[in-house]
Amino acid sequence: MKFSTSDRQRGFSLVEVTVALGICATGILLTVAMLPSILNSVGESVDRNAYARIKQSLSSQYAMMDWEILEENSRNNTSDRYYFDFDGTEVPRDSFEAAYAAQIRVGDRRTLSGDDRHNRFIRFLEIRITRDIEDDKAFEDPERYDQLTTSLGNEAKLEEQYRD
Repeated sequence: MKFSTSDRQRGFSLVEVTVALGICATGILLTVAMLPSILNSVGESVDRNAYARIKQSLSSQYAMMDWEILEENSRNNTSDRYYFDFDGTEVPRDSFEAAYAAQIRVGDRRTLSGDDRHNRFIRFLEIRITRDIEDDKAFEDPERYDQLTTSLGNEAKLEEQYRD
């Protein structure tokens, strides 16, 4: 049986197949090597998004609280714990969805930058957030929590003070 020249050139040579497999293997290895850093970035992004929602939620709650209670809690150095899921939505402590624990301290600073006047209607909140929701001592070690700071003003009282 005779083969024509066009029949002999239909396939790939062993060298061509080996080079193609080498290129594919290199691409797959590079993709797998990048996977941990990609997953880490995604996890950090989820945390930042949840932290922003937690900060907004707690700031809103504390803005509506009675300022005398805030002052008393600050003097007694007492703070409640709040629990949140991965979306930053508050959940009960015993919920299986609880992913973050937050604790709030009311700061002592009562002046704003550029304004030396003492203002009793402005509070600075220090919001500490940790993923160690089971450990009661997580808020004692700065390495184990992230701290966000925000300021609150009692708008009705602020308007009164600056109107006078």
